Amino acid sequence: MSCGINVDRLLRLVFAVGCGIAGTGGALSVNLLGLDPSFPLRYLVFILIVVTVGGSGSIWGTLSAALLLGSAMSSASIICLRRVPSPFLPSPP
Repeated sequence: MSCGINVDRLLRLVFAVGCGIAGTGGALSVNLLGLDPSFPLRYLVFILIVVTVGGSGSIWGTLSAALLLGSAMSSASIICLRRVPSPFLPSPP
């Protein structure tokens, strides 16, 4: 207990709320992204690039790196007339 706050209880509560938010986000994004056995591997490289460029200790750096990478991928796919495959969009028939 610190300053009248039960730290252990607070940590458990914050962890539970974080798990709930992550689970809800995953459940809501399944319709957009699809779910298959290779699902985590498809996005893992992009997540690692974003965290590496933005820095693991800075949320603003990671957000700006995600925007930069997303903009670069979108621009490249528009310029190259969809010759650059995007893992976030379904492949054309």
